Amino acid sequence: QKDRIRYISKRYPGKVVLDSTGVGDPIYEELRREGLNIEGFRFSSSSKEQLINNLSMLIEQGNLHYEDIPELINELEIFEYQITPSRNLKMSAPEGYHDDCVISLALAAWGFRGSSKPVFFSRSDNY
Repeated sequence: QKDRIRYISKRYPGKVVLDSTGVGDPIYEELRREGLNIEGFRFSSSSKEQLINNLSMLIEQGNLHYEDIPELINELEIFEYQITPSRNLKMSAPEGYHDDCVISLALAAWGFRGSSKPVFFSRSDNY
């Protein structure tokens, strides 16, 4: 994983936003010490809500553009919000489905929060 992050970081300059929750923390710390332009993101229920709200806002305002990647489009279409019995907000794919593409896009978009410039994300080459 670290080699792939290093490769992508060199090939596509810009900030890397990395899940630094749990097992991601040592990876983040090592890459940060190496001087990569990297930001850690720790998932919690409130931080995930902020992450997804940022993604939603960028898409709604037309400031985020992405390729027509079937897996991504499907995950965006089925991603849902639920109120749990304890009145907490749960944001995820329905049971039995994945939201990895949505979360990846949301992490990438997190690096552009507060920017008014449109952002375009495309599929990178196969590493």
